[in-house]
Amino acid sequence: RETGNLKKLVTEGEISFTLSKGNLEEGAAQAKEAFSKGIISVSEWNNYVYYVRSSTAAELSKTTGYWEAYRYLEKLPEDEKGIPAIMTLTQQMHYNWEVGVHNTFVDYYNKKYFDLARKTLEEGLLKDPESKVILRDLSRLDR
Repeated sequence: RETGNLKKLVTEGEISFTLSKGNLEEGAAQAKEAFSKGIISVSEWNNYVYYVRSSTAAELSKTTGYWEAYRYLEKLPEDEKGIPAIMTLTQQMHYNWEVGVHNTFVDYYNKKYFDLARKTLEEGLLKDPESKVILRDLSRLDR
């Protein structure tokens, strides 16, 4: 039992050290290996995965936008995508992207730049043809 606790402490220290150096993918891989070997629990693995994926998504949302952050999360392996906190984060990134498209549309619409307003919505629909927010804005424009 004590060697198991020591192994757990050492492993967690190694993962934390890797993450503290900014090596997020390597830290995620270490955590996955530790989980698969039974060294850390599923909830601990979930926490590591969330830390890594939310940090990456936050950076993407700042540098390339919410759509890219959303797509990054959507492309995660199934075992990671199924973590409730990751599912929530994925939905939030998509919603933030929709709100951005909506706000751009409203800005053009209010300035009576209807062609730009339409183009904004059409570009959004190319990315997500089922976006309720964008479809609602398009129906408003077509009235």
